[in-house]
Amino acid sequence: MTSFIPTTEADVVRSMPLIRKAGLYFSPSTQLYLVQDDEKPVGACGVVWVATSCKFKNQYVQPVYRGKGYFRAIMDFSIQEALNRGIHVVDATCTLMSVNEYIKRGAVIVHRYKTAGLVRVRLQI
Repeated sequence: MTSFIPTTEADVVRSMPLIRKAGLYFSPSTQLYLVQDDEKPVGACGVVWVATSCKFKNQYVQPVYRGKGYFRAIMDFSIQEALNRGIHVVDATCTLMSVNEYIKRGAVIVHRYKTAGLVRVRLQI
């Protein structure tokens, strides 16, 4: 059973030291969640809440758990959290590895970064 536990950056790093190798850092305004399955840390996600929109930040699945539906579960959870707050616009900067999951949900690419293989997307929910 996948669970989403509100947490701190220190807890995320302690549970998944590889997250620093992925270059992920969290701003103080990010609401963080540790993603667990059967009490094993499989990933993390963050959301920055803005007045009428939100930004999904650092949605991450550890390499050993990729391809098993956890990123989709993170997306479902994050979208539901936004809807629960009455938010219907989501922005995210994502990797080429994850952009297809956003596009499947109707997101549009609003910017392609020249470096690092990143794109910024906007999703109406």
